[in-house]
Amino acid sequence: EELLPKIDDFLLIVSLGSRTRTACVGWEAVGSRQITSYYRGELEFPTGDTEPSYRDGLVDVNDFREFVTTAYSTFLAQPERDPIRGAIHALVPGKGHALEHRFLSLFAALEMLLLDFRRRNSLELIMNEEDWRALKVSCRKLIKEQTRATIDAPRRSWMYTKLDELNRVPLRIALDALCTQYHIELTDLWPLFVEGRREIGLADIRNMIIHGEPFVDRCLDAVMVATEPVSYTH
Repeated sequence: EELLPKIDDFLLIVSLGSRTRTACVGWEAVGSRQITSYYRGELEFPTGDTEPSYRDGLVDVNDFREFVTTAYSTFLAQPERDPIRGAIHALVPGKGHALEHRFLSLFAALEMLLLDFRRRNSLELIMNEEDWRALKVSCRKLIKEQTRATIDAPRRSWMYTKLDELNRVPLRIALDALCTQYHIELTDLWPLFVEGRREIGLADIRNMIIHGEPFVDRCLDAVMVATEPVSYTH
């Protein structure tokens, strides 16, 4: 019970470098009078035929020992490891996932990493809750005054439900701050966020899938292409 979580984390780093799902399925102990075999049946394990092969991994075989040593020690130094675990699981999935599911899994893992960064750097809310409550009261009054003659009370209440979004730091701002702090360059990738209506960002594709917009064949091709930039952004 003490060793298996550590083994799982180590093999997770191995999976990232090799781009091949790797897991500990159990253990066998041999003593002077008995042999004990234990199979971890409560988990789902990779089949061993995930793609690409070990030789086509993220890290060259000759550099693999250095990568694992550096990456694993860095992983252990992180105070919050769950976002990293989630990101790696999304980057190295098992087979059988639909294209849209693969894209959404990668985007969700990216948001998990950003959420951890936001919390550690006070980038969740723009104003503290007390100040925001006072401003929200003023916003509600202004909305009521300006829309009294144009919309009814139920529709006005729908606008009130969106007010709290105004006090949240935009995801785009958090991403820019993370890239600046860790010197990450993403300009050569399909951008997550774009301005204007002539282009579409990865976040727009995510929203289209989430909100159930139907995809024609050419859009599915775009999702297929877009999946790679999300992976590299991790």
